[in-house]
Amino acid sequence: MVETIPSFGLGTFRVDADKTVHAVRSALQIGYRLINTAQYYNNESAVGRGVWESGVPRGDVWVTTKVWWERLERNALIASL
Repeated sequence: MVETIPSFGLGTFRVDADKTVHAVRSALQIGYRLINTAQYYNNESAVGRGVWESGVPRGDVWVTTKVWWERLERNALIASL
């Protein structure tokens, strides 16, 4: 299990869904353990699919994401999380 955030990771900004799945899967298979995404990127489900397809246990992967600024109100933030 990853207990501290890794020093480097894979960013997924401006990558279409199919390429995101492939990139995340490949990165995890070669040893990356940090994947970065955001609601704004609209690829969070593709990131999840790439993590799942990689075969790396989910507890061994650190996924960071960013909540869009319009969703910072309490209820919207909770729904986002």
